[in-house]
Amino acid sequence: KPLVTTPQAQVAATNNSAAIVEKSPENQILSLRNRQEILAETQNLRVAIKTDSLHGSIFLKGARLDDLTLANYFETQKKEKEVVLFSPAESKERYFTDFGFLSANSDIDLPSPDTIWKADSKLLTVQNPVTLFWTNKQNVTFQIKISLDENYMFSVVQSVKNNSGKEISVAPYGRVNRVLNKLNQANYILHEGAIGVSGGVLQEVTYKDLIEDKKF
Repeated sequence: KPLVTTPQAQVAATNNSAAIVEKSPENQILSLRNRQEILAETQNLRVAIKTDSLHGSIFLKGARLDDLTLANYFETQKKEKEVVLFSPAESKERYFTDFGFLSANSDIDLPSPDTIWKADSKLLTVQNPVTLFWTNKQNVTFQIKISLDENYMFSVVQSVKNNSGKEISVAPYGRVNRVLNKLNQANYILHEGAIGVSGGVLQEVTYKDLIEDKKF
């Protein structure tokens, strides 16, 4: 069945987002580990990304895009090291995006930051999109299809196949996670809170308003 998103699922997403962040490994204190060491250790759990513009990989643990470099840009004129955009959660440069699902049904097993997803391919290219999938104990399969154009644009489609025999309500989410290494380091954010589109209208609600208005 197609992905079902209801107001109840959206409320659950709002109420449970803080809990997910608390349980996430990336919410722990930053270590000073080298990103290359981390990538080497987790190589067998990665889907490679290779295009003329981008190099990197997707970490199957947590469905996380945490390794991305710009193939045509380098840190120095010697062109020895590509400019790094995304880095693993355990590295000092941590900057990544991940995807998942929330539900208003408390009895449904949902993928977590520790879930090991499977992939239908070990390589993501312009010509070869990749689908990640995970099936829970209720026989509900969660899917994340990732494709990439010839430049820098990722397209992510999240869906659910419900073979549980009962109606469920779920909501997909995607987030970009970047934590500063220094408390006094400058950071500029246009909006902090929930973002959604309802009836073709963009809605941006701050976390403070979400707490005060529990009906959102």
